[in-house]
Amino acid sequence: MHVRLQDVTKRFGGIAANDAITVSFQSGKIHTLLGENGAGKTTLVRILAGLLNPDAGSISIDGHPVSIDSPKHAIALGIALVSQHPMIAGHLTVLENIIAARAGGQRTIIKMKALRGEVEQIAADCGFKLDLDAKAQSISLGAQKQLEIVRTLLSGARLIIFDEPTDVLTPAESDAFFVLIRRLADQGKAIVMITHFLREAIAHSQAITILKRGRLVASVVPAETTPAQLAELMVGVLPSIVAATEETPGRVRKTVLEVDNVSVEEDRRQIVRRVSLTVSEGEIVGIAGVAGNGQEDLIEAIVGLRQATEGRITIDGTHVGFGETRKLIRDDRIGYVPPDRHRDGLAGVMSVADNLSFEVLERRGMSRFGLRRFQASARHASRLIERYRIQPPRPETAAEKLSGGNQQKLILARVLDRNPRLLIVCNPSRGLDVGATAWVWDSVRRVRNENGAVLLLSGDLDEIRSLSDRILVFFRGSVSGELSPDEASSERLGLLMGGAGGEHAA
Repeated sequence: MHVRLQDVTKRFGGIAANDAITVSFQSGKIHTLLGENGAGKTTLVRILAGLLNPDAGSISIDGHPVSIDSPKHAIALGIALVSQHPMIAGHLTVLENIIAARAGGQRTIIKMKALRGEVEQIAADCGFKLDLDAKAQSISLGAQKQLEIVRTLLSGARLIIFDEPTDVLTPAESDAFFVLIRRLADQGKAIVMITHFLREAIAHSQAITILKRGRLVASVVPAETTPAQLAELMVGVLPSIVAATEETPGRVRKTVLEVDNVSVEEDRRQIVRRVSLTVSEGEIVGIAGVAGNGQEDLIEAIVGLRQATEGRITIDGTHVGFGETRKLIRDDRIGYVPPDRHRDGLAGVMSVADNLSFEVLERRGMSRFGLRRFQASARHASRLIERYRIQPPRPETAAEKLSGGNQQKLILARVLDRNPRLLIVCNPSRGLDVGATAWVWDSVRRVRNENGAVLLLSGDLDEIRSLSDRILVFFRGSVSGELSPDEASSERLGLLMGGAGGEHAA
């Protein structure tokens, strides 16, 4: 299969998201698209997947011109997109989500039985351990991504597009994913991958295309380039931005956050088991662990989204009861960046200006006597848009129209602008390009260096090691070990994340 996009252009208002882009994708090859957030990568693949119509240019498959007018048409042509954020029906089971399109919407016993075996075989071939009878909304983001992959393979796609495929996967799941796509390429499928992990692109691609501000700026051979060179092509940054910046840990002072023997239950099952930890002034404490081991549930208990069943949470020496941390967030004592930006971080249908200002309307002069001051809100948004390089730079744009990376920038801008005393941040660089990641890391360090306290939860082990002064590893709802960054090799972290090498080792 040979798919070619010729001079493809797509505009949103006066902004060219894609500007006369020409690129080809071929069977048997893994082709990576790189570019900073807002460079046009996702727009390009959404055109190919039938989700957007180009304003100009053409698409051909095996030399024959095609006009892809819908996702259904794209699938019929053998093109499928596994999106960055899983597109699932949460109230349906995993199996129902996978086979819904194939079954034509008919949930008959015959169709379900006929397809279940096929689904189980595809999942087994991929090395996935999916609970087909679980509700899709109850499984982890990594499992939801696996669901989408199985659904795509069931459709018989010949060109498969993966948009940020590993941003919610654990290291082990990421390794398995790359084994899978290499196998798919060897079977003759064309693979297109969007990623912000430069080393992933070099290690697993046969071709790399780089976009910048909607234009194609370079096509390179992975074996002939380096992460630093790719970073410079993408964002014009110095090569040193790729490496972790060395920081001298701040002097540990007063304890800001103390979690004392906290437990959390769900459906009468203990998912956090008597966890204790502290975070002090001038300190970043990182939490690592395979998704689903209780770390996110503990964070939700700290910020008042869940009720602890036992234990105490203390901030600056004051016991905080269930829900009371929300007042501390409103008072700028706590800043919270949630792990799922769509579920907890954004009001997607509201504008960028609304999302940047609704937490600080009264305190920043953006409302008076209960009435919104729209010009003040727009000025506030414009300042943060410029500082955080949010694209497109239009305060009136709906947040749901931004790329995933720019949505993350929006949330970080809203939180970091308030200079919180305690910053609780989950996956801060998820979906961000190398330049934005460096900026975010520096911002997190700045909170620490200005005597703030930071609790960091991340699935990116490089991020954990680069930012943390101490690292806590979670396994089955408990802390299985504590390491310094120097002790935190991938092997040591992997053992602790799997329950080996610590008090929970079998």
